[in-house]
Amino acid sequence: MDIFVAVALIFAVAGVGIVGTGLCAIVQSVRDARKEEKKLNDKLSRMNKKVDKIGELLKAEG
Repeated sequence: MDIFVAVALIFAVAGVGIVGTGLCAIVQSVRDARKEEKKLNDKLSRMNKKVDKIGELLKAEG
């Protein structure tokens, strides 16, 4: 009976390791996605400022 308990514990520990590794990968990909989103939002903000400047210049030209 002890061998079955030992085998069950080994599989349980291995399962926790596999799940933990999967969760780490998910967390890392979420972090990467957030970084990419921030980069794109910053780029969009800069582009919007340029468009606003162009709009002001066109209004001034009248």
